[in-house]
Amino acid sequence: MGNMRKINSGHALAAIYDKDVALRLLKGVKKNDETGCWEWQRCKDEHGYGKMWYDSKSQWVHRISYAIFKGEIPEGMTVDHSHEAGCRSRACCNPDHLDMMSMSENSKKRWETCRQ
Repeated sequence: MGNMRKINSGHALAAIYDKDVALRLLKGVKKNDETGCWEWQRCKDEHGYGKMWYDSKSQWVHRISYAIFKGEIPEGMTVDHSHEAGCRSRACCNPDHLDMMSMSENSKKRWETCRQ
């Protein structure tokens, strides 16, 4: 597998109460009036997920958005783009389009989506 490393999205992230971080996130967003998505316009990973620097490391923007607008992400939990909101955009960081769930629940939803 060479340089491939496993992405662990199940790490804890405390609620973020930092106005500067929130403003930095919002400056990188373009709102899509049709879909309601907040589309991240800056750095993205190889899979299209938004990335930004926070807490001395590169973090996924949708997780940062969740921590700012909805609160803590406990250990073992992940943040998924909502099937109910119809959002499947990896670059979206609209907190209304984000759901917290267990890693196994996220894998199950991903499998169901792939089978459709």
